[in-house]
Amino acid sequence: MYTIINAEDYFYSLYKRIKESKDRIYIQAMSIEFSLHNKIISDEIISAAKRGVKVYINIDWYSKMYTGKQMNKLPIVNKDKRNLTYKIKIEHTREIQRMKKENVDIAYLNKPTSVLGEYIPFIGRNHMKFTIIDNCIYIGGANLSVQSFSNIDFMMESCNKKLIDCAINLFFDNRSNHTSLISSMQIANDTTLLIDSGKSGDSVIYDDSLNLVSHSQKSIKYVSQFLPDFSLLKKMKQAKKRGVSVDIVTYHKGLALSKAKGKIEQLLFNMFSEDLNASHIKKYVHAKLLIIDDLYTIFGSHNFSKFGVLFGTQEIAIKSTNPSLILSLSTWLEEVRMKNY
Repeated sequence: MYTIINAEDYFYSLYKRIKESKDRIYIQAMSIEFSLHNKIISDEIISAAKRGVKVYINIDWYSKMYTGKQMNKLPIVNKDKRNLTYKIKIEHTREIQRMKKENVDIAYLNKPTSVLGEYIPFIGRNHMKFTIIDNCIYIGGANLSVQSFSNIDFMMESCNKKLIDCAINLFFDNRSNHTSLISSMQIANDTTLLIDSGKSGDSVIYDDSLNLVSHSQKSIKYVSQFLPDFSLLKKMKQAKKRGVSVDIVTYHKGLALSKAKGKIEQLLFNMFSEDLNASHIKKYVHAKLLIIDDLYTIFGSHNFSKFGVLFGTQEIAIKSTNPSLILSLSTWLEEVRMKNY
C-alpha cells in the first residue's frame, strides 16, 4: 500500500512516528536543519534515542554550505537575513550536538575536496530524501529544513519490506560515497526503485523519464522546480505534435531561489518551447513528479534535469504502474491546483 502525503502533513507524520518509534530511525536528506520549529523533531529524536531506538542520520555537506536560503561562504548584506541565518545555524549546531550526546549516529556526506567545491554547492551532491521509522518508509522530494514543510511537495509512505531493506542498504552505501546496489530494483510487480549513484553523465532516472515521455500517447503531467530542459522539452514538443496533452507545472518565476537562474530558465523555455505552456504555482514548487497517460509515473528526488546528471548528483526515485498510487498522485496534483492557482 502506498499513501501520498503533502509536505506539511509529512512534518506531523514524522513527529508522530518518531514519538512512537520502538526500533529504528534512518533519516536521509540533502538539506537538514534542526532549528526553529524543526526542533520539535530533534526533541523527539533525542527522546527516541534515550529509550533505546537506534537513530542514524545522513546529511549532505550542502547543509554546511547553505543555511536557510543563504550560502554561508558569501557575505549577507541584508541585516535581517544575516541575523536569521546566524540564528538558524547556531540552533542547528546545538541540536546536532545534543543528539550526538545521546548516541545519535550523524554523518555528513560528500565533503568538498577543493576550495572550488566549497563555493559551487551543486557539484557531487547527494540529493536523496527518504526516512525509515520502524517498518515504514517515506520517499519523495521533501528535505527537513526551515522552508521544506511549506513548499509544494510530497512524500510517499509505504510499508513495503523490500523497499525498506533496499533503502537501508543504500543509506549505509551513501556513507562511503558509492552505491553498490544495482541502478534499479523491483520492489513489487508494478513498482521499481531507481537509483542514480552519482556517476557524471549517467542517470537511469533521467533516461527512464525521457523514454516515458517519448512513448506517451495521451497525456504528460510534469511537476518540478525546474522547467523542462532542452532534451525533455524536445520530447514534449514531439508528443504535443502527435496529439498528446502536455501539462507543465512549476513555481512562479518571482519565487526563484536564484533570480538569475530563474530568468535564464524562463528565457530558454520561451525560446524553445514553441506552443508549450507552463503553469506557475503561487507557492514554491519543490515536488518532482511525472505522470504519463495516467498509466506510468516517476517521482522522487530527481528534478528531471540534465543539470544534476552532469555534475554527478546521487538521486532516488520510484517508477510505477500501480493504479491506486497514480490516482493518489493525480489527486494530490489537482488539490495543489485548487489551492494555489
